[in-house]
Amino acid sequence: RRRVDRSRRAMDRYHIYEAIGRGKHSVVYKGRRKKTIQYYAIKSVDKSQRQRVLQEVQVLRATSHPGVLRFHAWYETQNHLWLILEYCVGGDLLSLLRQDLSLPQASIGAFGADLVVSLRTLHRHGHVHCDLKPSNVLIDEDGRLKLCGFGLARRVADVQSSRGTPSQARVSPRERSNRVCFSPIPPRFRYRIRSRRSLLSTD
Repeated sequence: RRRVDRSRRAMDRYHIYEAIGRGKHSVVYKGRRKKTIQYYAIKSVDKSQRQRVLQEVQVLRATSHPGVLRFHAWYETQNHLWLILEYCVGGDLLSLLRQDLSLPQASIGAFGADLVVSLRTLHRHGHVHCDLKPSNVLIDEDGRLKLCGFGLARRVADVQSSRGTPSQARVSPRERSNRVCFSPIPPRFRYRIRSRRSLLSTD
């Protein structure tokens, strides 16, 4: 009870504006901390999804990288869980693809480089995304990609196969067909990725 009361007071520090994204169990709002010009993405999640929220918080806290959405705080009120996250003005990749239908080759190369570097960083921090899709990739004000949506992420140590097929015993065939799950790259296929620039280099 005390935690809920503290969280309610903490949420009162923010102005909450229009919804900028919706999921089956969540809504993301544009928000601003009162008496500042700091804007955030404020994610409201149904309490039935508590385990997924805690998983997402764990991954975000453990992974500090420009290609991963920045986490600020989370709170629990009577009916919802709230995540205070980095606000990306470019929206998500799915919306961009729906608007433009196709992208220039240079943009595709830059986006691909961003994703590879971000996923490699995620793996180095001991996690596998397991729900990579355009709606879980955000675009910041500089046109760089940021991974989000870590509710289904798993620890590398829990991935049973090193050949790219994690155990999916608790995932239905329909859900499985809609997800991309990346496992760590086997040693014989690993290569050094130092930066986004090195991936785009044609030398």
